[in-house]
Amino acid sequence: MAFADSCDLIDKCKDTEQPEINFDFIVYGYVVVKSLETGEVATSEWKSHTINCIVTKYYCDGTAKGPFEEQYVTDASGNLIKQGIGFWSYRMDNQEDYMRIVFFYEGSELGHYHSYYDELSRYDGKAANLQFKIEIEWDFKNNKIFHSKVTLL
Repeated sequence: MAFADSCDLIDKCKDTEQPEINFDFIVYGYVVVKSLETGEVATSEWKSHTINCIVTKYYCDGTAKGPFEEQYVTDASGNLIKQGIGFWSYRMDNQEDYMRIVFFYEGSELGHYHSYYDELSRYDGKAANLQFKIEIEWDFKNNKIFHSKVTLL
């Protein structure tokens, strides 16, 4: 039975094969923080907070490459300032291949995004610079996140 499922997956992956693309993957963006209590923008009060981004590349057959982690620190305007140098390079050759990007603050997930082959194919031989907006509703009274959302811009 497991063999039959494996064959179905191989056939499915064969049916969705695409020309190979190679790209550098760069994540950047900014954070907008609003006060839960007042609803006012309080992004400047979040200066120097650390946001982690974990990227995992998934192949059509379910195989994963990674996770690869980047660390960012927020400035007073909410910009994510990358703390490391360099970037990751990837290849894809299937319509069902995708990158899973997950943002975390102090171990809590802020949100995630999946970027598939079709979206990334235009970056073949170039850098895929994906910019994200992270919206956070911050509970200042209890010093924690009440709600958050990640959006690709």
